[in-house]
Amino acid sequence: MGGRLREVRLYLELQQSSTFLQKLKILSISWQVIHAARTLVAHPVSKIAQENMEVFVDVWEAQVEELGKVLRLITAGGDPSKSKCARACT
Repeated sequence: MGGRLREVRLYLELQQSSTFLQKLKILSISWQVIHAARTLVAHPVSKIAQENMEVFVDVWEAQVEELGKVLRLITAGGDPSKSKCARACT
């Protein structure tokens, strides 16, 4: 019985750490999106600023989507360590 409890505890820790890492990644990218937006506001005709903003928004949207997938997987009782996000976050 003790082995099973240890497995459950490790599984729950993995779920929390995977989700936590995704949240940290999104927070980091969020700040980059904010700075890209500020740069674009300061230089509205700059093609580089526009492209930079588009790239960061695309990355941010992809990370939010991936976090949603991981959260749905965890809610459904799945194993987040087998998701694409968990492999990419390590």
